[in-house]
Amino acid sequence: MEKRWITPKETAAYLSVNLKSVYRMIYMHQLPAVKIKGAGWRIDRRKLDKMLESEIEERERKWKKIIR
Repeated sequence: MEKRWITPKETAAYLSVNLKSVYRMIYMHQLPAVKIKGAGWRIDRRKLDKMLESEIEERERKWKKIIR
């Protein structure tokens, strides 16, 4: 079973991006993250996956319009 809440480091590995990029996205409210006192930032993996799927679907819709 996959963990629901992942650290910024795990998120960076999951997205194949730099850790600094993850923190930048957190501070810009581009990732579904919460700060837990004493534990640091955690990202909701379920919401992250939904966000990524939504982004992919939106790009596919745009490409279909361009191709037509």
